[in-house]
Amino acid sequence: MANNGYRIGAWAAVSIVALRLIIGWHFLSAGLEKFEPGWTSEGFLRSANGPMEDFYKSMAPLPHEWDKLVTEEWPGEFEHEKDRRYLSNTGLQEEPYVAERNEEKKIIAKMPDGSTAADDKVGHIPFPTKAYGPWASRIAKDWTDTAEKFKKIGGMTEEQIKLVDYYTLRQLERLSNYFDQRRAIVAEYHHELDRLRGMLDESESGKTELAYLEDRIKRKEAEVEATPRKWVADLEAEQAMFYEQLRSLVSEDQLKSATTKQRLATTFDPPKKIQTIDKVVTWVTLGVGVLLIFGLFTRLAAVVGAGFLLSVISTQPPWAEGVLPTIKLLTAYQGIEFVALLVLAAIGAGTWAGLDGLLFRREE
Repeated sequence: MANNGYRIGAWAAVSIVALRLIIGWHFLSAGLEKFEPGWTSEGFLRSANGPMEDFYKSMAPLPHEWDKLVTEEWPGEFEHEKDRRYLSNTGLQEEPYVAERNEEKKIIAKMPDGSTAADDKVGHIPFPTKAYGPWASRIAKDWTDTAEKFKKIGGMTEEQIKLVDYYTLRQLERLSNYFDQRRAIVAEYHHELDRLRGMLDESESGKTELAYLEDRIKRKEAEVEATPRKWVADLEAEQAMFYEQLRSLVSEDQLKSATTKQRLATTFDPPKKIQTIDKVVTWVTLGVGVLLIFGLFTRLAAVVGAGFLLSVISTQPPWAEGVLPTIKLLTAYQGIEFVALLVLAAIGAGTWAGLDGLLFRREE
């Protein structure tokens, strides 16, 4: 056995090697599983609980951050006409896109192709302002930003750029009308959110029988969580249609350019933070496993592995409210492995039947 300053018996050395190999194999197999098609840590991060919940969920945001923005409270008072704005192909403004008066002196909003837009009673295109919550405005901004990025693809003609503005304006109109038609439904949703907040406050006060109230809270939470999903699906379909309209503007000659193809891909499917996180998680688990098995740089590998396990445990700390019993059991197992890794790091376990024993052999 290599001499690393520790005087231990043969069985102790065998046990240390076995522990290092078992944990190494666990990390290696976990790393290999992450190469399977479709694997991502997205769902795991979104299910985070406890004091670091917001931090982990921010690593895997939902489209347009609907899970956060759709639940934000409405303003205390809302004046429907006062908060409305006009739309133009350059964005929001205080006047209609084109104002013309017909024989009845009614303002008619015109689209770039000369057609009449879907007017409301005051004769302009409604826009999703704060009355619909920050989520609608975030969607409008994201779509507009994508359109502006699309216009900067090399070789775009003036006609193509005008059509991008036209399609964007029509898409914002569709978005506005979508929320306008669901004003009452959205209002009811926020009313139910208020009821849920009231239940939670009542639970904390302890004035109501806890078991009965917890059951009501669970049902209400499931209800308010499910309600916006239909809106999300609808708007994802709208977005897909809009992006397809923009793609159709690119000519076959422009598509022959590899640069144009690359810019199109990054415009409609930009790199996500979660993709980088997935790569880091994959190579960390794989690397820790390989190093532990071969007993190479064992102290470093064990410390990194322990830090990784600690981050996993912190996503679902056993003392946090709402953590499932099965997760608590898993956390206990991860905690044992975490301590074992610290032990392997402390004693330099790679010097026993490992490459560290060859690289860092010390004389008595």
